[in-house]
Amino acid sequence: PMPTRKTENWKYSAKYLKLDDEMAISLPNEGKTGNSLAVPGYKVVFINGVMVPEASEFPDMDGIAIKRFGDLTTDEASALSLQLGSTLDPKRTQFAHLNGARFEDGLLIRLKPGAVLDQPLFIIHETWGDAPGSAYPRIFVDAGANSQMTLVEEYISSGDASLLANTVTPTAPTSPAFA
Repeated sequence: PMPTRKTENWKYSAKYLKLDDEMAISLPNEGKTGNSLAVPGYKVVFINGVMVPEASEFPDMDGIAIKRFGDLTTDEASALSLQLGSTLDPKRTQFAHLNGARFEDGLLIRLKPGAVLDQPLFIIHETWGDAPGSAYPRIFVDAGANSQMTLVEEYISSGDASLLANTVTPTAPTSPAFA
């Protein structure tokens, strides 16, 4: 369920935003291709909550892996599932719970200890629709000790419909399964 004014950490924001049941409808995920940036860097494009590999540009560097959740091995997926629910406080992150129940696609960004990404990584979230709806992308950053990267998330919306992009991007130190 959507947070309400009775939800403690949401009570002052709820009156300014017009969230209703129409927002719970997932947006279509075909028909558009992500915008390109005029700045150097890598990019990952999500359209209406679903990653579009053909519109994305990934780094090809040792110690850095960027994968869709659907492309993870069984062992990687098992290790990630243990971490997804353990990084956020369930009493304070109602939107994260909504995202966890509704996300259709996710992205794992893994940096081994000491890895340094040579350019910024832009994650572009594009939402569009002719009717109200929502998108729920999930991104998980698993950063090893002394690793470094610049991550920029950009949100683009087109159309006149009310749209909700409920993105969750927790970070965690590298788990033993990913080391």
